[in-house]
Amino acid sequence: GSLEKTIINPTEKLLEILDKYSIKASFFVDSGYILKLKEYMKKFDVLKKDYDLICRQIQRLSKEGHDIQLHIHPHWEDSFFDGESWVFDINRYKLSDFSKVDIDKIVKRYSLILEDITSIKPFVFRAGGWCIQPFDQIADALYKYGIRMDSTVFPEGKNTTPAKSFNFTNAPATKSWKFLENPLIEDNHGRFLEIPI
Repeated sequence: GSLEKTIINPTEKLLEILDKYSIKASFFVDSGYILKLKEYMKKFDVLKKDYDLICRQIQRLSKEGHDIQLHIHPHWEDSFFDGESWVFDINRYKLSDFSKVDIDKIVKRYSLILEDITSIKPFVFRAGGWCIQPFDQIADALYKYGIRMDSTVFPEGKNTTPAKSFNFTNAPATKSWKFLENPLIEDNHGRFLEIPI
């Protein structure tokens, strides 16, 4: 679908409800998409319009007091725009599918684009497709760029598809917990806080 149909308009409808009750929300923004728009808009004018639309909406959300946080779908690294539509390569769907050097670069770039748009550094992460495992592969990069909180885990969540696997069946049965290298193992001395979905 179009940007308007899949992101802009649904977000506006959600904002109508949030505004009605004076509620502020956290929006996890797929910043890889924004980076790809920025890259390809130099060649394709239609993407410049999309880039401007999404950036304006994110800026407005932030100015109105909503929280803009980091959401990474790293398959954007291998995807491209062919002039008519996006062509997705999901062979590397999980952030942990990349090398540690590439993970560091991805987290840095994806965080910085949100900071550039909002002037606020993100500090919470949600993994694309809930694919946060193995977390120890991505922990150092997240921590290095200021991510101290995660909101990916959801009770009893599980997907056994090889490219998009995750297993949260052993997640703690509590509202939040600290963890070190594994978001399913509570550690009071952990450097990350899990706020499950």
